[in-house]
Amino acid sequence: MAKREERGAVRARIIRLNDASALAKSADVTYALGAEDEAAKQYRVALTRWKALDEAVATAIRAGKQPSADLVERRATLSVELRTAELDRQGSCQLDQFDFLTREGTVLAPNVDPLKCVETVGRSDVLTACVNAMVRNIGGRGIEFEPRLSPEAMDALTEELKVEVEQERRNLDRFFRFCNPDMSFVEIRRRTTADKEITGYACWELLPNQKGEIKGIAHMPSWTVRLSPLSDPIDADYPVETEDGSWEMETMPRRFRMIVQVVNGRYRYYKQFGDPRTLDMTTGLYAKSKEAALALKTAGKAAHESMIFTNYGVSGGTTPYGLPRWMAAAYAAVGRRIAAEVNLDFFDNKAIPPLVVLVSGGTLTEDATKVIEERFKQVKGRSSFHDVLVLEATPAQSSDPLDAAGHSNVKIELKPLSEAYQKEQLFSGYQKDALESVRMTFN
Repeated sequence: MAKREERGAVRARIIRLNDASALAKSADVTYALGAEDEAAKQYRVALTRWKALDEAVATAIRAGKQPSADLVERRATLSVELRTAELDRQGSCQLDQFDFLTREGTVLAPNVDPLKCVETVGRSDVLTACVNAMVRNIGGRGIEFEPRLSPEAMDALTEELKVEVEQERRNLDRFFRFCNPDMSFVEIRRRTTADKEITGYACWELLPNQKGEIKGIAHMPSWTVRLSPLSDPIDADYPVETEDGSWEMETMPRRFRMIVQVVNGRYRYYKQFGDPRTLDMTTGLYAKSKEAALALKTAGKAAHESMIFTNYGVSGGTTPYGLPRWMAAAYAAVGRRIAAEVNLDFFDNKAIPPLVVLVSGGTLTEDATKVIEERFKQVKGRSSFHDVLVLEATPAQSSDPLDAAGHSNVKIELKPLSEAYQKEQLFSGYQKDALESVRMTFN
């Protein structure tokens, strides 16, 4: 098992080296063409240094040796510099801001692009309605605190314990009423529900006071957040309810994830709720000693804790992000939107008049022919729905001896063209089926 993991680590290093080599060649080409600006130069220099350190780590692994802690630490520190340089080099280019962290293995890529999920829901009438219904009926109902004890057990408590229970209820009520200065807790719950329904996961930032106690909650838009792989097992405290209903902390090995968010084009790191380690919020590196942890806290650089809520659904555990419940009906939702666009295009571009005036027993004039041609080239849209096309004709010469004037009789006929276009909207049956398919995923 150890050898298999070692071979996997070697392959991962080789993949990183290949990526770094390709990026280095790209940077060298840019420099050779004389198009390198200061940001590109810094990126090329940082990439070259990172490549050398990563090669040293990979060489040690290939030789069956454990890389020194100093070497690994230097490579991790340089990775942070490289991420910053890469963002500076990219500027305003619309690229995946997590691309480098994903290739490096710091974060995991979601099975579906969260931003694409946001765009899909925003452009779908049925998905928007379903998500709003979930937000309103699940996240928007408020909160209420109920004692864990039964009414009989509450009556059996001493007066002193009843006072403590009431005080705890008031403390909880006060916390959730003032947990965020910009929005209510109900609004936070609404946004949390919306994120889970749209992207499959949602995130909170837990705001501590100077003592490290949680005093507030902030919503983190899910599409800006990525998760790291699970850490190695770490001894951490975990609350456990005892037989008498009280709580005590037990220590057990747990595995945690690091949470990374893009804020104003920069990475911000958070540790998962319950993780006892101290994390640098700007570099994503954990403190190696108590002194380093104290220095981070003193400097105000200790990462806050974050909570992750996922819609496990039918993901089967293949992704830590969960899946939106509407994913199975994504084609139906998109197809319904496209059908609506086709209908809109039909109304905006329809060029068939509702009826035509036919003149028989005569000859069309040259001017009338031109009018017809221009008519069908220019007319379209809702303004033409009730227009009438008039055809003019001159009487033809007649051989009928009864016609004293020598002209034939001109006949005018009104012929409706309603059969040439559809009065009803297109794909009405398909849209109803798509609607039911999407609604079924929300039960």
